Amino acid sequence: MLKYEQLDLVACLIADVRLGGMSGLQLQKELISMGHSIPTIIVTAFSENGYRAQALKAGALEFLSKPISSERLLAAVETALSGKGPGAA
Repeated sequence: MLKYEQLDLVACLIADVRLGGMSGLQLQKELISMGHSIPTIIVTAFSENGYRAQALKAGALEFLSKPISSERLLAAVETALSGKGPGAA
């Protein structure tokens, strides 16, 4: 289980598909199961294996393949912070 005392203050999460111990997809799923609907951007150098479909189906705001241009990443973060991404009210 994740433990982070200020998780409610996180406005945007950028996670790699491949993390140490837990994948970015698993992290996203765990956060959602804990009731934390954080706008999430998944990044990867490994776009095979249906990762994109998995991430977007699970509610990721964006799925970016490396190398990522700073403009594309900034646009995704701005969308996340604006609250205008998928699932926004």
